[in-house]
Amino acid sequence: MTGRISNTEVVLIARHGKNHDVNPSNVNYRANLWALKKQFKCHIVLATTACGSLKEDIPPGTLVVLDQYIDRTRRGNQSIYKVTHVPQGDPFDPQVRECFIKALKRIGYDHRTTGTAVSIEGPRFSTKAESKLFQSWGADIVNMTSVPECSLSAELSLQYASLALVTDYDCWHEDPDESVSVDLVGDRLPQLREKAQNVLIETIKEIEQCNWQNCHARTLRIASSSIMNSGINEL
Repeated sequence: MTGRISNTEVVLIARHGKNHDVNPSNVNYRANLWALKKQFKCHIVLATTACGSLKEDIPPGTLVVLDQYIDRTRRGNQSIYKVTHVPQGDPFDPQVRECFIKALKRIGYDHRTTGTAVSIEGPRFSTKAESKLFQSWGADIVNMTSVPECSLSAELSLQYASLALVTDYDCWHEDPDESVSVDLVGDRLPQLREKAQNVLIETIKEIEQCNWQNCHARTLRIASSSIMNSGINEL
């Protein structure tokens, strides 16, 4: 879906399909991002991701601006190009993250300005042993979509940031009613979806106030220098 929010042209894409009939393991992340960059000429990606909290002080309903991820997926080819080694030391674009943070502060929603996501393959949820392992690593949330979406965006010189929507406490919590399930996620997503929409609109207004020329040039330079063989893998 294409249109305009404030004074900015935007493209909205449902990564799981309009009817949410594509599970995380089967999303064609490469084709989605290729279309945003090559077909629609996008420069910035604002992603949302439902997630489970790994910490007591990040309760359901909280919004988290991610700044790091840990890759626990087992997917096959996660690259656009035949051979590329894109840096991911700071995977989420800092300037776009700052726009998210300013929007959240202005609206006043409960939020965290940093967060490390453990991205798992899915489609199943974690075991309790896995959930406790992720906690021991110091991670904040667990989800299924930040990888490979974040690194693929970097390959395409897209400036990517992600807003995590906390729906549950994964399965580590002592309260059995808080253990992640489809019903629990479904019950809490409508309110979080409304929050996310409000944050996205305000974030786009923040983006309009920034000069992106140098940032776009830097991102393109990094992406271009990372490609060792520019052949395109089948999308």
